[in-house]
Amino acid sequence: KEGGVSSDDISYGYNDIAAQALTSSSSKTRRHLAEVMCHLYEDHFLWGGNSSTGERLPISTWIENSGLVSTAKKCKERLATMLETSFIVGEVHGAAYLGSSCVRAFRLATSEEPSNAEALSNISNCWEHCCD
Repeated sequence: KEGGVSSDDISYGYNDIAAQALTSSSSKTRRHLAEVMCHLYEDHFLWGGNSSTGERLPISTWIENSGLVSTAKKCKERLATMLETSFIVGEVHGAAYLGSSCVRAFRLATSEEPSNAEALSNISNCWEHCCD
């Protein structure tokens, strides 16, 4: 490791991407990172589905594995700051983009699971489902 960087020193995961989508000073960066997270969330095989059989994870397992709930909660908290007298516009902007990625991924997941009639009938409340 002398003078070099080991792979243990560099670890950048999906939580880091989500955090940067909320806090980056660049609007373009926030948008692009939120889009990256949307693509990651939509890839159910990345979170533990079986790509060889095409078997998808149950929605509850996918939500747990992907960290969608914690990201959605962070977005909800940042969006709530708009009601305060002082808030950071960039973080609210990032939360809007990232939150919409969470909702889109959740809506697509529920629409692709035919056995989940309850989730399909309650699709308008997907944000509450993600955050509660």
